[in-house]
Amino acid sequence: MKKKKLYLFGFLLSVFALGINSTQKINSSTLSDDFEAAGELTGFVTNNANALPDVIKVDGRYRAELTDNQNNVTLHFNENQGRLDAKLLTFPFEFIARNIGIGTLEDSQTAPSHIGNEYVFSGVQVHVLDFDDPTSSHVVVGHRGSTGFTIEGKNTVNGSSSVNDAGANIVPNGRADIRIIGGEDNSITVYWQLPNPNVSETPDDWTLYNDTGQLPGTDPVFGDSVYVGLITYAFELNGLPFVGTSDAIEVTSDISTSNEPDLEPEVQSFLLHQNYPNPFNPATTITFELEQSGFVKLEVFDVSGQRISVLKKGAMNRGRHDIHFNATGLSSGVYYYRLTINGREQTRQMTLLK
Repeated sequence: MKKKKLYLFGFLLSVFALGINSTQKINSSTLSDDFEAAGELTGFVTNNANALPDVIKVDGRYRAELTDNQNNVTLHFNENQGRLDAKLLTFPFEFIARNIGIGTLEDSQTAPSHIGNEYVFSGVQVHVLDFDDPTSSHVVVGHRGSTGFTIEGKNTVNGSSSVNDAGANIVPNGRADIRIIGGEDNSITVYWQLPNPNVSETPDDWTLYNDTGQLPGTDPVFGDSVYVGLITYAFELNGLPFVGTSDAIEVTSDISTSNEPDLEPEVQSFLLHQNYPNPFNPATTITFELEQSGFVKLEVFDVSGQRISVLKKGAMNRGRHDIHFNATGLSSGVYYYRLTINGREQTRQMTLLK
C-alpha cells in the first residue's frame, strides 16, 4: 500500500468535509507528515526516547521496533510514561493518524498473530504539557489480551487509569485510521475507520469510538495546549517483538509545530514564519506578518511549557515584523515561540544547538 503523494490533497478534502462528519470548529492552519524522508523522526517533541530507542522513518512510514519491554518500560500507565513523539497543539484541533497499528519485524503491514495473551499496541496519545504528570488520553490499535485486533481507549487521571476497547476483530489487519477532535471546550472526541489508502478518491467514513466518541472513566482536564502524538508500547513481554507503524499524520489547528517550514499556514489576520536560522546558536530571527493592526504578544517557551521570555507585547501596525531572539544562557534543546494577536495564536518550534 505505497500511498503517499495523495495524502495531502486528500487531507484538504477531508477538512472540507468536516461539516459532514463533525460539528466541531476546526481552524485553517495545517500540518502534514507523510514520513517520506528516511531516517530519524524530525519535527516532533519526543519524551522518554530511551524507553523505545528504535523509532525511525523507513519505506515512507513511521516504524517503532519494540523488541524489549523489561520492567514495562514502554507502558503508558500510572508511573510509566513510555515514549511519545508529539506535536504541540492548542484547542480546537484535529489529529489524524493514517494506517496506524501493529506489524511484524519482517513486514510492518502484516499483523502479528493473536494467540490470546498479547498486549501490543500503536496509536495516538493526548498528554498534558507536564511530562512528569501521567495525565493523558490514548486510543491505540492492536491486541489486548484475549481481545485481538481491536482498538483500545484509555483515560489516565491522577495516576489512575480507566480502559476499555471497541471489540474483537474490528480491525482484522491490525491497523486503522484514528481521528481525534479537540473541541473548543478542551474536550476530545475519538473516531476510527478501517484504513483509507486513497483519501483523494474515497471519502473518509468515520465511526465514533464505542458509538459515543468518549473514552472510559473520568476525562482528563486539559489546558489550552496539549501534546498529541504517536505511541507504541506493550504490557510485559507477550507478543514481542513487533513494530508500530503509521503511514502519515494530518493536523489541523491554530497551533502546530514542525521543523518542516514548507507548509505555511494560511490565516486571515497574521502569519508566523519559521525562525531563521534554525537550528541556531545563540541568536535567531522570528518573522511574522500582520494583515491588520492589533495587540501582539510574542513569547518563548521550553518543552515543559514554562515561559522563557516575552519578546514583544503591545500594539503593532500591519505589515512584516522581524524580532531578534538571543538565547545566550539557555541550554541546547527544543523551544517554542508563540504569537498571539487579538486572542488568536500560532506556535512554531525552534532548536538551539550549542
